[in-house]
Amino acid sequence: MTPKLAFVLIAASILPTWAQPQFRHGGHAAAVAPLKASGKQVGALHLNSRSALKKHAATPQAATPPAPGVVQIQVVEGNVFAYFIVTSTIPAGSSVGGAITIDNNSELDFDSVQFTSDSAPGDYLVLPSFSNLGDLWPTGIVTYYVDVTVNKTMTEASSQFLSGESFSYSDLTNFAPIITGTSQKIAANKDMILVINGVFTSDTPTVVLEATVAPASTITRVSGSEIDVNLSQVSGLDLTTLNEYLLTVGQGGFADTMLYRYAPAAPNTFNPAPQ
Repeated sequence: MTPKLAFVLIAASILPTWAQPQFRHGGHAAAVAPLKASGKQVGALHLNSRSALKKHAATPQAATPPAPGVVQIQVVEGNVFAYFIVTSTIPAGSSVGGAITIDNNSELDFDSVQFTSDSAPGDYLVLPSFSNLGDLWPTGIVTYYVDVTVNKTMTEASSQFLSGESFSYSDLTNFAPIITGTSQKIAANKDMILVINGVFTSDTPTVVLEATVAPASTITRVSGSEIDVNLSQVSGLDLTTLNEYLLTVGQGGFADTMLYRYAPAAPNTFNPAPQ
């Protein structure tokens, strides 16, 4: 199947209703964090040729400045759901658009829209979602790009997933950050620490739990294979109950996401987060 034909078919399979439930796991509808400020969803899609695509954070010398947000992607039972989460204030009047590509050949462009009021960290846009990717394009690297223009300066956030593809060891650093797993520990001062394992670049990391943006002061890049987050210092998290979050790590404008399950420790053994 040619790239153009595949993208035409994908365009036809775009979920037609923005209000459809968003899925996180197991095919069941799950609520996402509420939109805190006014924002518009990215609009129609257009088929175009995308040439000379720049690479993401793995080659920072070629990259557009990182956007004030991260792209979260979740693939559930053949359905693809994607979000742009604001990580630092985006002023009113800023514009946002972007594209979906497969193997950097052709692209589906998003219509650009404009923020009508300041958008704060944790606000989100629902990006175009679609289904049956494996039927339409069995193999390929699918990338979402979100371009945010603030005061006439364009910035970019991106994320990707594999369809019928796999990475070898030599590929990992070229596509970092990559999350491979998580664990929890309680520090000596009783703060709850989220340990994120994976492959990470030297760029300053951003960590988002669903639509809660962890303050920079709570994040420590321990090494190229570990990032720690002090959950007890992240306002608004409920550390007393079992919860699931879309966990995203962003570095240099590129991001990776996995489903993270938080399990509480025994009462009075750890410090709760401020509410």
